[in-house]
Amino acid sequence: RLALFLLKSNPDHTERLVQALHRLRSQIQYCQQCHNVADTAHCTICTNPHRDKGLICVVENLQDVIAIENTSQYKGIYHVLGGLISPV
Repeated sequence: RLALFLLKSNPDHTERLVQALHRLRSQIQYCQQCHNVADTAHCTICTNPHRDKGLICVVENLQDVIAIENTSQYKGIYHVLGGLISPV
């Protein structure tokens, strides 16, 4: 579906998508502190001086960070595991 959409689209749209995907792979990294996505060594959550650094929410993946952040209720920092912890 995506390939057909791109074939029908304006070539400039396709080129902008290609450039955006290249920037994604070359500029986005994982935060050295919490493993959230970032465009610098530390994400905006970890560098925010208004966050409670004594409160850490351990989450499975990046989608969990997004879901919690969308509530605007949590004011601590995160640790992203990148998967489930196996009890075995």
